[in-house]
Amino acid sequence: MIAKKCFGQNFLKNPHVLTQIKDALGLEKKDSILEVGPGPSFLTQILLPEVSQYIAVEIDRQFQPILESLHIQYPYFTYLIDDFLVQPADLFIHCTKFVGNLPYNISSPILYKIASETKIATLVCMFAEGSADRFLASPGSKNYSAGSILAQSFFKVEKIMFVSRTQFNPSPKIDSYVLRFTRNNANQDEIIAFNHWVQPLFSYRRKTILNALIQTLLSKEKALFLLEKSSISPGERIENLSIENLQIMFTNYRNEYNHD
Repeated sequence: MIAKKCFGQNFLKNPHVLTQIKDALGLEKKDSILEVGPGPSFLTQILLPEVSQYIAVEIDRQFQPILESLHIQYPYFTYLIDDFLVQPADLFIHCTKFVGNLPYNISSPILYKIASETKIATLVCMFAEGSADRFLASPGSKNYSAGSILAQSFFKVEKIMFVSRTQFNPSPKIDSYVLRFTRNNANQDEIIAFNHWVQPLFSYRRKTILNALIQTLLSKEKALFLLEKSSISPGERIENLSIENLQIMFTNYRNEYNHD
């Protein structure tokens, strides 16, 4: 079993941490779990007896013999050896909960795919510290970003536990956190549309919101009108605006200009 740097692999074996992840999921026998990146399946083996259906997606073929042995032992366990990001969402239509140790470079795309293409209600994920900080960040903080908006517009985000880099083999260069995401009750299509609208603005997070709007969406005249209608100062920066502020601005934009 070799950890491959190209897949961002670091294997967690600490039974205390694995049990904490299981507890954070709040599993019921009727649950169907989707796991991305089971690897050597230490966590998978703990979770499997607790649920009625389990789907694992693993990109690294070296783990296929382990996954196949679990399929034989638990007939309701199925797996794919492939890239999760290219899988059709209907494969996971019955899944209710998600778990995964997500590599830094693809954590946001995986989170967005689950948020926008499935109805999964609870996610418990391990993230490198930088990713976790982004998903938890508040307006005005250095980590507040498009990733913060993505996570917090779809979910309530909670920090479950800190996990030292020494708990992994091989040890990564940074520590990790386990986060829980609980889907909110907002309309999913509305949140998808909001994220498509707001994400480009964060390319100009150091500029004023007026300049960000001019660069991405509107003329200066229309941008000023939109900001006035949304009670937002033209000199404010997007990195200081709350999700609520941005959602108000999006609603006003759609009402005024979406037909343009």
